[in-house]
Amino acid sequence: HIEDLEGFKSKAYRDENNVLTIGFGHTNATGTFDFDKDTEIDREQALQILQDDLSEAENFVERMLANRNLSVSKEKKDFMTLVYFNRPWALRETMEIIAEGNMDLVIKSQLDSYKENRDEDVPNWYVNRINKEAAFVKEFDDPNCFVDYYGLTPQDERQQNIKRFQED
Repeated sequence: HIEDLEGFKSKAYRDENNVLTIGFGHTNATGTFDFDKDTEIDREQALQILQDDLSEAENFVERMLANRNLSVSKEKKDFMTLVYFNRPWALRETMEIIAEGNMDLVIKSQLDSYKENRDEDVPNWYVNRINKEAAFVKEFDDPNCFVDYYGLTPQDERQQNIKRFQED
């Protein structure tokens, strides 16, 4: 998922936050691969760096789950890993909400976390990013893993829409 979500860049560049980034969203913050503005890597290197970054993120998520005595499905843990990979500060504040599985509240919590941590309005690129991550979850993961504000899974919503269509 992250390969598609992040996209690949062989040359170091500055992301929306002006953070030096390379490969599939790698920054120097993880310590798994140090680079500078002149660094260039190939796709194979980027995949290895991504795997190292994700392993580190997953290990951190597992420790946080254990510390908070939370047990979640693989899909929710994978989503938490994605959040940590992109926004470690947001996961600390929203882990319990993600564990509950209400995607509308998860999205809201991610947006609220940005405002609280940055003390500024949420930019469009960030809203788009959160919505793109939510769409990924709905498209690729267990469709019943997360529910909407009304407690409906995507499968429930599809069934209701089909029923309404048949009644009309």
